[in-house]
Amino acid sequence: MVIKGSSRGHTKSNTRELANHLLSSENEEVRVLRLEGVSSTNLHDSLEEMRTLSLGSRTRKCLYHSSINITADESKSMTDERWLEAVSELETELGLTGHQKAIVIHNKKGREHCHIVWNRVHPETLKAASMSWNYRKHEEVSSRMEERWSLKPVMGVHTRPEDEDRPVCKATHQDWQSASRTGVTIEEIQVILRESWEQSDNGDAFIEACKTQRITVCKGKRGIIIVDWKGTPHSISRRLKKKAADVKAKFADINISDLPSVESVQAEIRTGNTSSTIITEVNNMTKEDKQNLRGIRPKKKKKGKQPTPEERLKHWVELGLSGEIGKDAVWIHFSDNISFKDTGDRIEIFGKPTDESIQAMLDAGRAHGWEAIEFFGDEDFKSRAFRLAQLMEPPFPVVGYDMPDHLKKELDIPDNIPTPEPTNTPAPTTNNSL
Repeated sequence: MVIKGSSRGHTKSNTRELANHLLSSENEEVRVLRLEGVSSTNLHDSLEEMRTLSLGSRTRKCLYHSSINITADESKSMTDERWLEAVSELETELGLTGHQKAIVIHNKKGREHCHIVWNRVHPETLKAASMSWNYRKHEEVSSRMEERWSLKPVMGVHTRPEDEDRPVCKATHQDWQSASRTGVTIEEIQVILRESWEQSDNGDAFIEACKTQRITVCKGKRGIIIVDWKGTPHSISRRLKKKAADVKAKFADINISDLPSVESVQAEIRTGNTSSTIITEVNNMTKEDKQNLRGIRPKKKKKGKQPTPEERLKHWVELGLSGEIGKDAVWIHFSDNISFKDTGDRIEIFGKPTDESIQAMLDAGRAHGWEAIEFFGDEDFKSRAFRLAQLMEPPFPVVGYDMPDHLKKELDIPDNIPTPEPTNTPAPTTNNSL
């Protein structure tokens, strides 16, 4: 069992992003197992309620997000009661008993795991619980649960036997996520770097050897690093398990200031993969595929001059994305599997939409000056886009969409708003006897 956790910020965007992540459709199944200490009935409002309560304290990071992970085989033996037992054990160890919390169960690729979000601020005292030594507490709870349920033990840094060496992680969680997203494994990079290192006598030869393998040597914030062909940066010393002094000696003949920056190399990689990839996809689409395109378009725009392609591209760049201006559209690269085509009158998405990519479309539409929008595409895309649009601050008005019942329930919108019945009051009578 592996338990992780960290404190989060308390801005509205922080709580919204965390709720979006916990409800992401990238999981095969998402269940909100329990909401405790809050009056709200959905996850977004519950986290916002926790954040609002914390404003009465001086805590900057009011939420503590933790995850409890076990193997796919072990998760088959887990029941809701066991998850709640593990949460209770962790809650007691962290000193969060009596605090507001939300428990969410994910099932991804056949592996069930549990997420918990606590409000660090106690609802009665308004004092924030300290998260000092939380790593040790995570490992101690994991060890007890492993022994109690006969799970495969995971050696921790703080709970290992005295005669055991400190365990070293071969790849960080960020490394694993990058490999999952790009398809480039850490082992693959290690093999390439090792071969380039062994066949080169100096830094210049190492750079040339890396170039043949589509790897670029760059200047980073803390020295020389490399960027692979998908744009992921890697530490040379970490990948090769070399000391920093050895790497510095290897590149003694190189002036670091002459090397390209990581940002410039990543931008070049994204730009090179953007328009050509999307145009190829469009050309290969069938008539039926084009009819099933997903996206958004404006139903109402701000009066005045509409943004130029250069201004629209700037809006996307301000969202942290890159792209280029084509003949009839702005082409935007979101990830290896998702891209956008922005014509000014509509934004189309290519690839399987994620909540993050849909949110980017909505943010871009609002930046373009669209005051109301409508969706096109399949029902799953429309319902997800509508939910995200209503969670924006302020909500993004949507035209021409009949909200499904499950969204009404999640957003606390009644099925029908009753209209007052007309009252049949009798006409006033006049007294003619006077």
